[in-house]
Amino acid sequence: MATPAWAATVIVGPDGFATIQQGVDAAAAGDTLLIRAGTYPEKVVVGKALTVSAEAGARIEAPTDSAGLLITSDDVVVTGLELSCPQNDLGYNRAIEVASADRVEIAGVVLRSCLRGLSLVNATDVAVRDSSFIGNGRPSSGASIWADDTTGLQIVDNTFAADRGYGINLNGVSSSRVTGNVIGPTASAIIATRVTDVTISTNTIGRTTGTAVFLSAADRATVQGNTFSGGGGNGISLTSALGGPSSGILVDGNDLSGFRNGISVGARALSGPMVISNTRLLGETSSGLTVAAGAGATVDATDGNEWGSCGPTAPDHGYDGGGSNLIDPDLLVAFERATCPSGGPTRTAVPGPPSSTAGPGTGQLPATGFGMRTWLSAGLLMLGAGMLLLLTGRTRRQLR
Repeated sequence: MATPAWAATVIVGPDGFATIQQGVDAAAAGDTLLIRAGTYPEKVVVGKALTVSAEAGARIEAPTDSAGLLITSDDVVVTGLELSCPQNDLGYNRAIEVASADRVEIAGVVLRSCLRGLSLVNATDVAVRDSSFIGNGRPSSGASIWADDTTGLQIVDNTFAADRGYGINLNGVSSSRVTGNVIGPTASAIIATRVTDVTISTNTIGRTTGTAVFLSAADRATVQGNTFSGGGGNGISLTSALGGPSSGILVDGNDLSGFRNGISVGARALSGPMVISNTRLLGETSSGLTVAAGAGATVDATDGNEWGSCGPTAPDHGYDGGGSNLIDPDLLVAFERATCPSGGPTRTAVPGPPSSTAGPGTGQLPATGFGMRTWLSAGLLMLGAGMLLLLTGRTRRQLR
């Protein structure tokens, strides 16, 4: 946003207004509010287009049941400010809330120890970058960023640490991206429900006690190029439990090693095809990929995934390659089947569900169980045994 030539700088603190709200009230639209170092225990409402900047050591302490900084105007910029909630375990407290406002930028702030660090409600074109979120949320509730019914949200290059709740919760968010952030350790890093055209990319996600990335009722969601450090739950989970099935899901270029399940797709979780490509799926205690019975759509995992030494261990598809396990009772997954000759692994696409009983849809003999050669060998043995009995009986009659 361009600053008008006549914009003024309004000082809060020494040599200025005693409270931040007094400074906001005195400022005109387009002015800059400069907050000197100090602690300001107050609720501040910004209802005009301002740039709110702060010197190092300037901190707002939010009240128990409201936001420390409530933004209700378009074209607001907040930089360099620290906000906290001294009584985090009491009431519905938020460090910053943006309510029904457009074109808001939040950069270089520190938001700590609140039920919601940043709360967004009916906002448009909000950018959050280069900020630190520390110790927000409560067990199984709250988040460092909580966004409801927001469009054009950009969460870029932030750090989330020691959250007691969730890192980022997106609900009804569209045309948005979560990119380049460092998240965790935490309970769940990103929860996205009822989202449309959302990209989660190039984030570094630390160990999580639950699911790292959770999708429900997502339409055209991309999870790409992220690095996960593993955890006690799933790397990526899709479920219908929080709003319905998802469609247009692309999981590409991620490292999903060291979870219970790398990717888990629940019953009725899909209403359209899902694609998994160029992703590491190994080192799990249960499976690299689990697609529940009645998932609702196919999963294409044929392009460039790493399953372990020789491919997925997938008995339901007639193949055991010694790699990460694949649980797929309805045979909805098309995956890469690798064999391990002396020259190293070679890959063969294995579509699912199978088109015949001879193998996993390829026309090849199955690699396990009784194949055609096994039945032919058994038949020849039985024929030989019959001829031997016939000759033995003839010899006995001659001897008589």
